[in-house]
Amino acid sequence: MNKKGNDSPSLEIRVADFEGKITKLHDRVTAKKLFQQDAEGIRRRFIEGKKVGTALYDKFLKFCNLLSEKINGMNNIAESMKLKNGK
Repeated sequence: MNKKGNDSPSLEIRVADFEGKITKLHDRVTAKKLFQQDAEGIRRRFIEGKKVGTALYDKFLKFCNLLSEKINGMNNIAESMKLKNGK
């Protein structure tokens, strides 16, 4: 059987997985840039004695809460792995 020109299903899955990882990485980099911009904007406004806009502060707070949830989730996974390994 000649398979020239036919993509195997496993190759398609690997490509899709790779594309998904690229998208996730891009999203993380974008989120990090936005977070840094927001954090810098908030810091600058406090230094200048200006009020921080509600929308900017809410977005910053939402990101901090999301980050905290992710860290807690990672800690829970690490703790369950310790328990499985008997440590």
